[in-house]
Amino acid sequence: MRRAWFGLGIFLFGCQDPIGMDETGTGETDATATTSAPGPGSESASQTSVTASVTDPPTSSEPTTTESPATTVGPSSTTAVDPSTTSTSTGEDTSSSTGRPVGCDEAIIFEGPLEIFDDTDPASLQCIVEITGDLLIQNTQSLISFKSLEHLQRVGGKVRIENNAELASLDGLAGLQIVEGIDTTAFLYIHDNPSLTDISDLQALQHVKLVSIAGCDALTDLTGLTGIIEPGWSLTLVDNADLSSLASLAGITGFSGYLDIGYSPKLADLSPLADILAPDLAGLSISGLPLLTDLQGLESVEALGRLELRDNAGLVDLSGLDGLSSVSDHAWLLDNAKLATLDGLQALVQAGELQISGNPQLATLDGLQTLTQVATLRFEGNPKLASLAALAGLTIISEQLEIGYCDAQGNDALIDLHGLEGLTALGGLSLYQNDALQSITALPQGIGLEYLWAFNNPLLPTPMLEDYVAETMSDPAVSLCNNGGAPATCFCIIPP
Repeated sequence: MRRAWFGLGIFLFGCQDPIGMDETGTGETDATATTSAPGPGSESASQTSVTASVTDPPTSSEPTTTESPATTVGPSSTTAVDPSTTSTSTGEDTSSSTGRPVGCDEAIIFEGPLEIFDDTDPASLQCIVEITGDLLIQNTQSLISFKSLEHLQRVGGKVRIENNAELASLDGLAGLQIVEGIDTTAFLYIHDNPSLTDISDLQALQHVKLVSIAGCDALTDLTGLTGIIEPGWSLTLVDNADLSSLASLAGITGFSGYLDIGYSPKLADLSPLADILAPDLAGLSISGLPLLTDLQGLESVEALGRLELRDNAGLVDLSGLDGLSSVSDHAWLLDNAKLATLDGLQALVQAGELQISGNPQLATLDGLQTLTQVATLRFEGNPKLASLAALAGLTIISEQLEIGYCDAQGNDALIDLHGLEGLTALGGLSLYQNDALQSITALPQGIGLEYLWAFNNPLLPTPMLEDYVAETMSDPAVSLCNNGGAPATCFCIIPP
């Protein structure tokens, strides 16, 4: 525990490390120290000058110490910026002719994390231009505004604005340009602020890795994100009950990071994304949008790291993804109640993992005719899926083909594996819980199959499986149970 004296007050600075966050910006609450900010004209522990421009990503978190005399009381604490070298860019004329924030004797760099409470004195914030640690505004009941922080330009850690019952705007971030993320990812969390209606004060923000806006039920306008120029930055928009349009994202261009949009029941249209997205994205997740019927607006996307389409009750086809040719990590099409066709994926040639599960209206795989190579292919819980014929062009499944899953619904209308005759390589095959499956004769021999597991396929003859193993597998890893014949109790093997 470090103690630093400012005037007559004693302030305690904690040293606990923050908890790391996941890539979607929905991790555990940080365990960080709490402190108070110095007020205008308060005595600082040392004086420093900032040599890096605040409009560029900083190369060092340590300011250069000037030759000016400084008084240090106790260990290093709050430091002051040489006003002649500090610039303030907030969109308003809030600086004096000397570069100091108006009404301040000096511009202040606040060392360590800063947390703002309901009873934080606004005057204690108004001269701060930089915070070297995290900025935390959390769990307040009466805080409506933190405008006195408007001179803040850089945060060395992350910014977390969460669970503030009355907070209506982000006016205290009007000058913020850089969220640097030293020792952590550069996150800007805006979570669970039910009264927040306006994020336009983020327009000065240029450098941040992830902006996550979640649980802000009154927010309808996303204006404020167009100034971000950080390459590959990501955006999460989840659980925002009144969000009905993405039109206010206009002005963002070349977005190539991870985009996660979900669980906003009034959002029905992705078309504003057409002018925003780059051809190559790190990832795209569209989930829990019951009014969404298609994916129009995604036509420019050609390559994805990840694709997740989950729990979109009104989605009937995948039109809009017509330009997508590759997904390097995984493509998940999960629990889309009305999805009847995969039309829209006609350009898809290869994928890492392709999983199609829990789509009760999906009867065919039409749309996958150009698919030639995947690492893993999974079909589970698609009760109307009767044919794999659209996979006639598929030649390589390098890891595994999984049809059905342990202790879950299989594909009860699937009779045979017709469509897989063109395979030249298949790592492993798992067949689970497929009530109508009668034949695997479409599988070619000599494809390098390393294991075959078949469980609870009541119409699939065990001798057919055994013959295939004997003819094609030199060193078989085989587990067969309850396929045809009398029922048996099986201990299902889960694929790797």
